[in-house]
Parts: sequence; C-alpha cells; structure tokens
Amino acid sequence: METLVAALKHVAKDIFKVGIIAYDVAADAVAHTTETIKDLAAEARAEVDGGTSNTMANSSSAGEQSTANGTSSHASTVKETVSR
Repeated sequence: METLVAALKHVAKDIFKVGIIAYDVAADAVAHTTETIKDLAAEARAEVDGGTSNTMANSSSAGEQSTANGTSSHASTVKETVSR
C-alpha cells in the first residue's frame, strides 16, 4: 500500500511540475505579445500625432483630396473617430 501511495505522490508531483512549466511558458508568451502590441500601438500613436504614415503617404495616389493642413480627408476623419 505504501508503495502505491509513494508512486501516486511522485506522479502528482510530476503533474504539478508540468503545470508550472506550462504556466511559465504561457506567461512569457503573453508578456511578449503584450510588449509587441504596446510597441505597435506606440508606433501608430506616433504616426497619428506626427502626421506621418505609410498609408497617408500613399493616400494621394488613391485619389483622396488633401485638406489645408496637408492631411488627407480620410486621415482627418479617422483621426476624429479615433479621438472619440
């Protein structure tokens, strides 16, 4: 009987170890993904605030009209919508 209890204790401990390792791997993946999303959001914010964007630079070729301040009418609408 004691051998069975010792074996089950060993198996239970191994299951906990696997769970701890899986948690650590998942936590690292979430942290990396969060950092990537924050970086992308900061880049987008900088482009909106600075008025530069690859999309905005190509907007004149898409037939959009520019406003007096040099941004496209579409970009102005997007900026107003985002700020709400």
